[in-house]
Amino acid sequence: MSVEAGIFDPIKSLLRIIGKRDSRNALVLIMAKIEEFRYRLSEIKRKLKDRDAQLYAAAVRAYSEGDKERAAILASEVVEVRKYLKMVSVAELAIEKVLERLRTLDIVKDLVSLGTVIGVLDELKNRFAPLAPYLAQTLSEMINHINTLVTATQSPSTPTASAIVRTSEVEKIMKEIEEQVEKKLSASLAPLPKELEASVSEIKSKSMNVAAPVSSILAPMLIPNEPVVEAQPASYRPKALSPAEIDERVYNYIVKSNGVIDIDACAKELGVSREEVLASLKRLEARGLIKLQP
Repeated sequence: MSVEAGIFDPIKSLLRIIGKRDSRNALVLIMAKIEEFRYRLSEIKRKLKDRDAQLYAAAVRAYSEGDKERAAILASEVVEVRKYLKMVSVAELAIEKVLERLRTLDIVKDLVSLGTVIGVLDELKNRFAPLAPYLAQTLSEMINHINTLVTATQSPSTPTASAIVRTSEVEKIMKEIEEQVEKKLSASLAPLPKELEASVSEIKSKSMNVAAPVSSILAPMLIPNEPVVEAQPASYRPKALSPAEIDERVYNYIVKSNGVIDIDACAKELGVSREEVLASLKRLEARGLIKLQP
C-alpha cells in the first residue's frame, strides 16, 4: 500500500502543479499541510490538558497534606502549563479559521483573503518562535508555499500578497480567537483554590523561579522524536496506545518512509497489530492527511 507522496513533499509537488497552472490542486496540497499542522496542535493540546490535570491533582493533594511549599511549586507549574495551553489553543482555532477561509477561496479574485491568511500564519509563527522553533519553521514553510502560489497565479498588475496583508484585520481575528479560547478554557479547567492562587502570587512577588522550565513542559510535545526505550523487567507490560497515539506514530512512519508504508513492518516497529495500523490509515485518510492508493 502506498500513500500519495505529494502530501509529504509539498514544495516539489507545488511547483510541479503550478507549472500546469492548476492552482486549485496546489491549494489543496497547501491545505493538507495546514491540516497536518492542526492535527499536531490538537495532539499537543491533549497532552497539555493531561499534564494540567496531573499537576492540579498533585497540587491539591500536597496542600491537603500540609506540604504547602510543594503545593505552591505544583500550582505555579499549573499556571505555566495553562499559559502554553492557551497559546496552543489559540493557534489551533486560528488554523481552523484559516482552513475555513481557504476552502471557499477563489485563488484569483480573493487575494485580500489570502493576504489575511498569510498574516494570521505569520502572527502564529512569531508567537511560537521563542518557545517552539520546530512549529515556527513549519508555519514559515506554509507561508512560503502560499506566497509561491500567489506569485504563480497573479497578473503582473496585481499587488503582491505581502502588500495586501491587513494588519488590523489580522489583529481583529486574533483578538476574537483569544476571547473565545479564554471562555472555553475558563469553562473547562478547574480554577485553582484561593489558597493556592495566593501561594503562586507570593512566589511571583518574591521573584522565585520555581516553575518548571519551558523545555520540561513543552519540549516532549513539540518535537516528533520517538521516545528512548529503557530496559524493563520481564514482567513489564507496556501500556496500550490510544488511537490518537497510534495515528501520530503511523503518520510519522509514513513521513519517514517517503509516503510508502509496509503494513506488517509498521505494525512490528510500533508494537501494534496489523488491524490497528489499517484502522489508523483509514482515520488519517478521513482527516485528509493522506490519500491511500491500492
